[in-house]
Amino acid sequence: MRDIAIIGGGLVGLCAALILQHPGRRVAVIEAADLGQQQPRGLNARSIALAASSVQIFRALGLWQQIEARAAPIRRIHVSARGRWGVTRLRAEDYALDALGYVVENNALSQILLAAVEAADNIQLEDQAGFESITQGAKVEIGYRKNKRLKKLETALALVADGARSQARSALGIEHHSIDYGQAVVISNVEVSQPQNDTAYERFTAQGPLAMLPLGGKTYACVWTLDLDQAAALCDLDEAEFGAQLQDCFGYRLGLIERVGERFSLALQRTRAEALQQGRCLLIGNAANALHQCPASGCRAEFQPGFTRSRLPV
Repeated sequence: MRDIAIIGGGLVGLCAALILQHPGRRVAVIEAADLGQQQPRGLNARSIALAASSVQIFRALGLWQQIEARAAPIRRIHVSARGRWGVTRLRAEDYALDALGYVVENNALSQILLAAVEAADNIQLEDQAGFESITQGAKVEIGYRKNKRLKKLETALALVADGARSQARSALGIEHHSIDYGQAVVISNVEVSQPQNDTAYERFTAQGPLAMLPLGGKTYACVWTLDLDQAAALCDLDEAEFGAQLQDCFGYRLGLIERVGERFSLALQRTRAEALQQGRCLLIGNAANALHQCPASGCRAEFQPGFTRSRLPV
């Protein structure tokens, strides 16, 4: 019997487990994926942006020093519109901040959180454990399949953190609604010839905004909003053709686009659950409210910790 069980061991689930751990509290995390499997690194790595609230969470957990060592700060943001005069510049020093935000590779953040969870004496971690069922009465009983065997876990409370297409949410009978924005973002890492230290760029175009986020050194994360057909066409281009298209849209503030990593398209959708709580179960993270989700291809949205009305990280 556990005090709290978390269904979903992604970044949200692991953060929640670390926040909720207490010497007198027994926490369990159930995750379908193999958490020991390495994610892409370098030019093909996926990354996330951390806002100031996220940094405060990680400071409170005692993990920020490790994360900061592997993150790229954003101390300046340059905002412009393609084909128009004028720019807006935001600087962290104007707000008495060390940085406006940070960008870190998913793999690096996952490794740090996973190591902290594994080192905790009172957190039971079950990965490669596919969700099967959930029932509740005086307690919650969660069924999951691991090593081809059906297992059950009993808990006083359950947090559902298994993403926008949450199986646990469906099993609880909680409906959800999706809004399709009819656009997609193309995501890729690129190397540039003239990187600007700690500077992020937001460029508005006729098709949608284009963001270039520093990852350290010459590498930037490109997040380019387009209509669905344009996004698909860009992903089909080879490295040189994609780089030329990006250069034409973004310009030369970072010099030349020298290398381009793997590209993929992520449809822009919002998914919101009709309720955040049922009985002893509470929805958090993308299971409660998700942005930028791609149900057809299985792409997962980039994660930015913050707070929902449940006061737990999402």
